[in-house]
Amino acid sequence: PTSAEINEIRSNAPNWMSLVGRILMHPRFLTHFERDGQITKSGAFALTDYELEARLTAIFWKSVPDVAGIDAARSGSLRTPAGLKTEVVRILTHKKAKETLWTFYQQWLALSRLPAGNSYSSGPAFDAFASPYTAAQLDQNFKEAVVEDTRQFLEYITFTQNGSLETIFRSPLIFTTNSLVAGIYGVSPRADAAAAPITDTSGHFKGILTRPSITQQKPSVNGETNHILRGTFLLENILGFELGQPANFNEQQGAGIIVPPTASTRTQVNLKTGAGTCAACHSQINPSGFSLGNFDSLGRYQTTERRFRITNGMVDNYATNPVDATTSLRLNSKIYTINDADGLVDALFQSERIYEGFTAYYFQFSFGRAPLSGLDNALYSNLKTALKTKSVRESLELMALLPEFSQVQPAGK
Repeated sequence: PTSAEINEIRSNAPNWMSLVGRILMHPRFLTHFERDGQITKSGAFALTDYELEARLTAIFWKSVPDVAGIDAARSGSLRTPAGLKTEVVRILTHKKAKETLWTFYQQWLALSRLPAGNSYSSGPAFDAFASPYTAAQLDQNFKEAVVEDTRQFLEYITFTQNGSLETIFRSPLIFTTNSLVAGIYGVSPRADAAAAPITDTSGHFKGILTRPSITQQKPSVNGETNHILRGTFLLENILGFELGQPANFNEQQGAGIIVPPTASTRTQVNLKTGAGTCAACHSQINPSGFSLGNFDSLGRYQTTERRFRITNGMVDNYATNPVDATTSLRLNSKIYTINDADGLVDALFQSERIYEGFTAYYFQFSFGRAPLSGLDNALYSNLKTALKTKSVRESLELMALLPEFSQVQPAGK
């Protein structure tokens, strides 16, 4: 608070309890204020040293400055390019930056959609699909191990390797120490968290989109794959498209369509969503989901899809179909032919749509809004461009060092 605000609080606080209460309810305590800097030639306000330090930690730590940060602001070092870079690097390599970026990754990758422990289907039909796993093994510990494998993967790529966004989508490294999760990959687990990461040699598990945390879902009783959920996730979270319910949506649409029970899940999805108001969105949703068809609903690699049911008290493998992961997808006005998960990643980067999707999600997470002003647009576009050639951490550093990061747009501009 300013000196005047402090005096106002003191004069209206008859005792310590009242004083503490007024401080805790003061707008500057409850919100992030940026209004004390000088106006620049461009008409924007330059943040003060303390405001800049507060913005850096608010964005990259989701917290307030520490003692070292306050000292940096007090010393005036943030006014020099070298001093500002030193502080930005310190902030981005701090454990709080790792924690904050992990929070972002969890939201971006929608890890909350993973099945909760003990929520999988159960029974002989499911166990036949999941074999050698059983529903009892797919508990909360299993879920947490799946997520931990992803956390270590992303932290290693981002901070240890100082890797790029493309590395996140192409790296074959595996980090699990859990034997059940390792079985999904078809490898032996690491001995402990300090052991070197495992490199997938099968060629099937490369990058974030082929990890069990992404491909896994709560299977139905017969274990069928939900291509629509996967496709929706890819379009909304990875590519940054906004999908909504069709204006003329009818839940009964497709109810009269006859779907052969032994048809592949891909065929069933196409039959149910290929006409009427569903077709507009599903012409993009379905192909996206089909591209990950080589992974079953537990995340295992498959070339054949098998479904089970109970017939006359016996487990019946009533449907066996070859997996067809070939598809085509329109990205940035160009149609890409995709054969599998590798082809999907190729299309994401060749079209450069992935940079738009990642930047949009990160900007919303960090600033709590889509770009609103010229300053926002400069930060957004520079971050998106940097991600094409620099590591994730270097791209964030570049954004923080831009003049626009140290300014705030006046209201209404």
